[in-house]
Amino acid sequence: MRMPRNPHTTRCIFMLPQPLPPNEALAEVFQYTPADLRANRRGTISERQKGRMRARHADTVGLMEGFFTFVAIIGVLGSGAAALSNGIPLWQMWLAVLVGLLFWVGLAWAILAYSRRRMEQTIAAGKVATISGTLHLMRAGSKPVHHYFCIGTRRFSIDTADYLKLERSKVDGQRATVYYTTRWEWVLAVDLEQ
Repeated sequence: MRMPRNPHTTRCIFMLPQPLPPNEALAEVFQYTPADLRANRRGTISERQKGRMRARHADTVGLMEGFFTFVAIIGVLGSGAAALSNGIPLWQMWLAVLVGLLFWVGLAWAILAYSRRRMEQTIAAGKVATISGTLHLMRAGSKPVHHYFCIGTRRFSIDTADYLKLERSKVDGQRATVYYTTRWEWVLAVDLEQ
């Protein structure tokens, strides 16, 4: 016997969007334009790509500043609580916190300055490295899982959403030339063989 359909229930069908063609998926994941690809073929980094590199570095700096600030606040609060609970004079606690903060700020400054220097050297050199071969996607590790966009023996780290987008667009197994920066090893563009 067939049960009557309940008018108060709904059926939900989820449809994934159609996968992009491989060229479009690669351009979207690595954020390059035809003009960027032409510049990379000539062996140079386009002005747009240089701007993106600077913006990406600024994002990284913001994240690192947030991390270092969080750790400093936890350190101050933890030191204050430890001083009060152990009967340590406040002047000693504040002196220890000040020394710790100076060390922490110095470490943060050194890491950020080194990162900025490498980015500026990459942009100033303007050199583009190339590698040709067969593209493949790879997962490594279990927790957390790392996703890679690979060509030949070279691996470039990508996030999960980009990995899935490239997987759906059937990039795996295609022959291509990948243009990337020599110092950062950051993918600039991918030129699929037709």
